[in-house]
Amino acid sequence: GNGNRTRNAVFRKLGHSGRETNLPDAIPESATANDAATMQPGGGVFVKPTTIYPVGEAKTPEGQQVKGVPVSGRSWKLECKRKSSMAVAGKLIRKSWEDKMAAKAIHQAIKSKEKTLTDARIEEKKRKKQEREDRKKRKETNQLKSAVFQTVSTATVRKMSRKQLRAVRKMDPHSSVINPEPLTKSKGLNGRVRV
Repeated sequence: GNGNRTRNAVFRKLGHSGRETNLPDAIPESATANDAATMQPGGGVFVKPTTIYPVGEAKTPEGQQVKGVPVSGRSWKLECKRKSSMAVAGKLIRKSWEDKMAAKAIHQAIKSKEKTLTDARIEEKKRKKQEREDRKKRKETNQLKSAVFQTVSTATVRKMSRKQLRAVRKMDPHSSVINPEPLTKSKGLNGRVRV
């Protein structure tokens, strides 16, 4: 009835948010303009936050905005910022010429060291490969020197299989020069040995 109408006349709604604030005539007489208290939505009173500075620290410089208390009263919530204001410029943009040259020198030194190590590794591989080839040649030469020499007729050679021909070498009896290549059967001669 009349009580509800009187109570509702004291408050005014703000849009569709559902928050209500007191009209000036509903403010208690105890709260004056000079008090350190401020009216809260719903008629309550809370003390304004005070800024405390540590010993030796300067106060807020002139023109700097001081953050107040949110309307919702939730002071622990972070301040909303735009994505553009939160962006930080990359380190490369802020590098000075001296820093760039120093970084370049370090990079070149690293590359030079890498090249030195790579070349040394390649040379080591080449050296080991050459040693393997030399050992193989010495082994073949020693095998030929220690081989048994005998005269085999051409007819016997032509009857040999491919496996037997791998162990046969040709030799000049007058100069004792041994041909290191084994005898093979040619496909063009219908499997016959070219002697």
